[in-house]
Amino acid sequence: MPELDPKVEELINEGHDHFQEAKFHLAARKYTCALALNEDPLRESVILSSRAACWLQNERFLEAVHDATTATRLDPLYAKAWAQAGQAFECLGQLENRVRCWIKAVECLENTPNSNEKRELLQFKKSLLSAQGALCTFTLDLQQCQHPWDIAAKLLPQLSKDELRSSAWLIFFAYRELQDGLSMLNKLHVNGKEVFALLGTTEQLSNAVLKDRQCLFIEDPEFLIKFQMQVFFERTVTRGWESEDLDKIKEDAVERLQQDGWDKLKAALSITIRSWIMRACLDCSLRGDRAGQVKFLNNAAEIIKWGQTTWSDISRDKKGAIFEETFLHAVQHLLLDACFEVTFASLALEQCAGFFNKLFSEAEEVINSAELAVAPLAKSLYFREKAAQQMLDPIEKARLYEKAAHYYVCAADCLPEDDEYYVTYLVFTVTDFKKTSVSVATILELVQRIKTSLLRMQTIWGKSLYACQGRDVLIDAVLGWESELSDLVEKLTRGFMDGAGHEPE
Repeated sequence: MPELDPKVEELINEGHDHFQEAKFHLAARKYTCALALNEDPLRESVILSSRAACWLQNERFLEAVHDATTATRLDPLYAKAWAQAGQAFECLGQLENRVRCWIKAVECLENTPNSNEKRELLQFKKSLLSAQGALCTFTLDLQQCQHPWDIAAKLLPQLSKDELRSSAWLIFFAYRELQDGLSMLNKLHVNGKEVFALLGTTEQLSNAVLKDRQCLFIEDPEFLIKFQMQVFFERTVTRGWESEDLDKIKEDAVERLQQDGWDKLKAALSITIRSWIMRACLDCSLRGDRAGQVKFLNNAAEIIKWGQTTWSDISRDKKGAIFEETFLHAVQHLLLDACFEVTFASLALEQCAGFFNKLFSEAEEVINSAELAVAPLAKSLYFREKAAQQMLDPIEKARLYEKAAHYYVCAADCLPEDDEYYVTYLVFTVTDFKKTSVSVATILELVQRIKTSLLRMQTIWGKSLYACQGRDVLIDAVLGWESELSDLVEKLTRGFMDGAGHEPE
């Protein structure tokens, strides 16, 4: 290995020091500076692996995948980098890639006599067995699922003929838009350190998930690597922001507008915001990180609203699509949906109060500007949590549950009757109404609505991923209450009739 540039060596050592002190963000910065000055390909793989370790510690798994896989391209026998890639793919739920990387890591150490590496080899083999087991389980689960867009494609001719409102339309066109984006992504070509790709690819992909995030099903095992390079390419060309410091982005944007004009600024803001949207959806779908999803979508919504206010006197054509109301509503839709699904168990009660107030405010904004199911859904969550926290006043508790149920009905009414969430929201309505003084007859009417729409919903969404995750357990439980509630109505009616027919002595 050629002699190392003293400045590069200094930066690497500083990075190592920061890493030992658990200052992973600072360590990554030092390694980035070292990479910029380094000219030795083999040394580059080592620096990339060091930076990948930082990304893993900071749970920035897409970046870890990029650095670790780049290191393996530079040095195909680099076992540590293959192992890092395997770890990152595991955290992203990319099971096939996880297995492939652990196989490579094992192969790199298979014939080594070094005792330390033999211990490492044993650990790698354990990780490989675990990865293969997870892939086998996932494959069996996947075989039981039918993709809604495939079913929708078969239903559309009849739906078009009958002019029926259906969830099939949205998922079909969202998935088709996603496929167009993936075709554009496949034009990406890497030649050494040079990347050639189509501008607008991230825009196409983000438009698909904004239409319906359930379309995000990708079979290409190389997708994450390609997408990371695509974003890097578009961000480099347009000078988009890698930083998540919103104040800095706002400050820079105002300066760049003066220097570069609207065409360059809107391209930079577009790739920044759209890459956040994709990152949010990928974090959620690949590794279930709903808190991370909320963060990135919240960043996107904040920059959009700031831009709308700051440049309110500028025409939409000049500012670009990201500042249109319809685009903001789509982002808010995803944001509120993510807020609804996020796990609150780890939040302290004082954090919850602020979070739900912000959630309610965001929902109010969306409700006042567009009919989106997720906005009343967010309000239902707000009132449901308020009810759960109400321990002293049972009347107030019931009132809050009733308001939550009311917004669940509003959320359902925004959706086609064959949408799986239409049924789910009505199920939640019933569970909340059971905690109130609402009449049994009202609850039975809702159960009947569930039964009426269930068959149409099952046609499209019967084997969806949500269904495979246990959606129908709660539905079946609520339907099981019907006979119990009907018996109660019958007893009450019989008692009333007996009382009415009784003659006083």
